[in-house]
Parts: sequence; C-alpha cells; structure tokens
Amino acid sequence: MSLPIQKRSSNRQPLAPALRRLPPGASQAELLSLTEKRLQDAGVDSPRLDAELLLASALQIDRLQVLIESRRVLSPDVVGEIESLVQRRESREPMSQILGRREFWSLDFKVDRNVLTPRPETEILVERFLSLAKAREAAGPLDVLDLGTGSGILAVVAALEISSCRATAVDCSLEALETARENARAHGVQDRIEFVHSDWFERVAPTARFDFILCNPPYIPENYMDRLPPDVKNFEPESALNGGAGGLDCFRRIVPEAGLRLNPGGYLLLEMWRDQAAALGEIFLRAGGWSVPETIKDYAGLDRITVARRLARG
Repeated sequence: MSLPIQKRSSNRQPLAPALRRLPPGASQAELLSLTEKRLQDAGVDSPRLDAELLLASALQIDRLQVLIESRRVLSPDVVGEIESLVQRRESREPMSQILGRREFWSLDFKVDRNVLTPRPETEILVERFLSLAKAREAAGPLDVLDLGTGSGILAVVAALEISSCRATAVDCSLEALETARENARAHGVQDRIEFVHSDWFERVAPTARFDFILCNPPYIPENYMDRLPPDVKNFEPESALNGGAGGLDCFRRIVPEAGLRLNPGGYLLLEMWRDQAAALGEIFLRAGGWSVPETIKDYAGLDRITVARRLARG
C-alpha cells in the first residue's frame, strides 16, 4: 500500500446545515458542487470524485449518470441520504467502507472495517506472481498460499487467473476470513480456496507445501503510525498496518517459516514499505536457502515488492 502523510484540513462548516439550506428546486449539479466543496474543506484528497461516487450511491445510479442527469431535481429523502453519506466521508471514513466495496484487478471486492482496503500497488505483486505462475503452470497444478488474506483479493485473483491453482487463504481474524469467503463466493471460486484461521503458519497443515506464498503483511513502522492519514489511522485495522519497530516484525517471522513451506524453486512474494528492501534482504540472507531477492518498484518509483526463490535443499 502507498500511504501519504496526514494532511491538515482547513476550517469548515458542518455539512448538514448547508445541505438543509438547499432551495426546494435544487438540482443534482448544485448538490454535487456543494458536496465537493465540503469534502475539499475536510481535507479529502479527491473531493470531486468522491462527491460523484457518493451521489451515485445514494441515487443508485452509476457515476456517469450523475454527470449526465445534472439538472435532475432531488427529493428531500434523497438529500437526506446524501447528507448522511457525505458526513461519513467528511469525518474521513474511507470511501471503500462507505460504499462497502473496492475495485481491485478490475473486480469488485467487498470491504469493511475488518480488512485492509486494497491498494493499486498490490496489483504489482499480482502481476509478478502471474508472470511466474503462468510459466510454471504446464508442469501441473499450482499450490498457492495467501498469507494474511484480509479481503481475499490475492487468493481470489490467483484462482480466477490460474486455472490449475489450488489456493489456501490464511488470516488470524475470523471476521476477515468471512469477508474473504464472501468475495470468493461472489467471484465463483469458493470451491477452489481453503480458508484457514491461523496466526501466520501456526495452523497451516505441517505437511502442506506450496509453489507460491503471497503476502501483504503489516509493514508500517510503529513510529510512523501517528502520521497516517485519518482515513487509514482511524478506520482500518491496526493489526493489518503496524509492523513494529522498523516495520519488520512480521517479515522476521514469515521468511524463515516460508522457507520450510515452499517446494524447492518456489517463490515468496512480499509487499513492503518504501525503504525496507535492504533490511529485508538481510532477513533473507540470515534465514539461508534463498536466492538474492528481486526488488520491484511501485508507480511512484519506490521499492514496493520483494520476490525471492527458495533454493533446492542440498
């Protein structure tokens, strides 16, 4: 995930009175403009886009219709529904939680407060995984472990994209696992994913071996947590964010155990914080039995994904 430093919001008036001051014949365009202004004053990064999405949700139409039907007169009930949604966003509740969904890999996934909201940067991990997996698919079924599955995006995409994939999705949160199951059912791959309630590898079958382990662990340095934007800090699960001192606590647990759970030649793909590549490389070196990790940058040119191959045991 790519998380900006918290921005200061400007002074603003409460949203509800402004909405109630709308004249009886207020158009959709007028409400859209007012909503955008309020979200901008609240420090929201994309006030226009969010305003359009909130109106679309309240009106149960798509975003394009919000723009096309700009002269549409809104009923008091609809204005009240929009008011409720906008106040939630004004308090910096994430759009994904307000709408209950987030797009990832051009697919819709259910999102709630029990899971981390999927970020575009995680698609880089998916792209690298698919390039490696499709090169090996001809050799037979692929066993994939999604470690810390959250909303289940990695397991679901793996099952959809790789026909021979047998996925295992692990999470320490029962609530997150239920969200992941719902997403698997929504995309028709529930029969190809085993869901396991486990703190990392603890309850994964000791004899289970995998060709790929995919993981987006908590990696935000503990001393950075207070600097996260309120959308993240106040609404997303801390257990999915806080990586302890230097953000490396989970990596120290995952890397040695992953080496025991991968088939020879298997791959571990990890999402990481922007300046952790060197320290993570040291963790792989101390664990032994790994190739030199490959570092992949994100869309902003920052280190984001580490890929390492498990060497054959000699």
